[in-house]
Amino acid sequence: MRSTGFLLKEIASYCGGLPLALSIVGASIRARKPGAAREVRDAFREPRTRLNPLDLGRGASVPAAFAISIDRLSEAAKDLLWRLALHPGPTISAQALDWLAGDGTDEVRRARQELESRHLLGEPALSRYALHDVLRECALKIADEQPAAARDLARAHVFDFLLHNAWACDQVLVPDRNLPVGEADGIETVVTTSAGEAMRWLSTEYDTITAAIRQAERLGLYRYLWLLPMTLVTYQWRKSRYADAVRYLTLAWDAAERVADPGDQAMVCRMLAGTRLRMQDFDLAKSWMYRAGAIVDGSAGCWGEAENRHGLGIVHGECAEWDEAIALISAAVTLFRERGAVVSEAGALGSLAEVYRGKRDLVAARSHCDEARAVAERTADGNGLAGIISLSGRIHREAGDLPSALDEFAAAAAVYREYEYERNEVRALLSMAEVAGSLGRHSLVDAVLTRAAEAASSIDGAAELVDQVSDARRRLEA
Repeated sequence: MRSTGFLLKEIASYCGGLPLALSIVGASIRARKPGAAREVRDAFREPRTRLNPLDLGRGASVPAAFAISIDRLSEAAKDLLWRLALHPGPTISAQALDWLAGDGTDEVRRARQELESRHLLGEPALSRYALHDVLRECALKIADEQPAAARDLARAHVFDFLLHNAWACDQVLVPDRNLPVGEADGIETVVTTSAGEAMRWLSTEYDTITAAIRQAERLGLYRYLWLLPMTLVTYQWRKSRYADAVRYLTLAWDAAERVADPGDQAMVCRMLAGTRLRMQDFDLAKSWMYRAGAIVDGSAGCWGEAENRHGLGIVHGECAEWDEAIALISAAVTLFRERGAVVSEAGALGSLAEVYRGKRDLVAARSHCDEARAVAERTADGNGLAGIISLSGRIHREAGDLPSALDEFAAAAAVYREYEYERNEVRALLSMAEVAGSLGRHSLVDAVLTRAAEAASSIDGAAELVDQVSDARRRLEA
């Protein structure tokens, strides 16, 4: 019974709550054999049969009702409608809509108001618009009647808007990443003054961007298919969306093999390796890093040797293969320094300090951590600096300097919170609580763990972090 309820709920969602659609689908299910509901649901799921359950003929047809409404539109509204149908959905921002329409704002506003007044365009959230799936299918037929050049240009407008805006946010999150995105060519991109704003924009547009990636796969738009996932990967890491990162980066890798330069192909491999590393899948992380290395080694003049050595060194360090890790990361530091890649140099120095900490050489760890911090403080990479500060806290704790460790963990947690990197914020807070407990500062422990619980509960698929916070509270309050 419970599965039937979910099945009917899914069918109702495809009907979009439209009374006519619900009535037609209900009549269709009642008139057919048992199991018809599942067949109707399956038809809705498949784009080529999506309209079938909504057309009983004899005047009972949702597509026909939409077709009548569309025929009564002005040319401007009809033009806007087919352009909107090319957008992947599920929603489109007002800014993207204006860019997609490509006309003066007054005319766009009138066309939009006409669609809204005829209940063909919804506004499920402030300044975000949506088409019903059935209406989209009807409007796509109008798009098919347009010259191919006009369709291609409208679709390019959709993808370029999303790509350049996502890239603008990603550049705030990772200042030293280079992608061949090109110039915005008149697109008014989002202006973000902080990593928090960049993360919020990506959160709002996440479903739309991932829908665009899936659409790019269906249409064979390989340039967008590899670039869009690359602009999302940092956001996905910080939100612990590792399964999504693997899914979309795998598509990016297939596309990059077709259209990207070797250095960019290697970069996709490194992002897949980084994702697998975060998932504690060290064998696959190594496999992707070695694949990246093979691409770079076989390409004359290809940038990426330093990044590959750094990434592979990190993987070896996670496997406690200290000598290999130190050799690789040290070589990466030298190469980054020669290139003037300050952000990457700071990150590699931090990785080297982490390896020495794992090796229990706290003197060398302290030295490299201090050097990493001095370099990071010359950059705009606050998240990278937070990682180095947190590492400094771990080194102080293991050296027995608990007051300094407490200060470092508190500073790191504050920066992670600013950057909306909740998982790392929780980790820093847990470390802070442990140190505070050792120092007998019990009221601070309670405040820190309360914040840690709030942050952990906001992370998708982070039940283990929630459990860690609960375990820490039981242990520290015992």
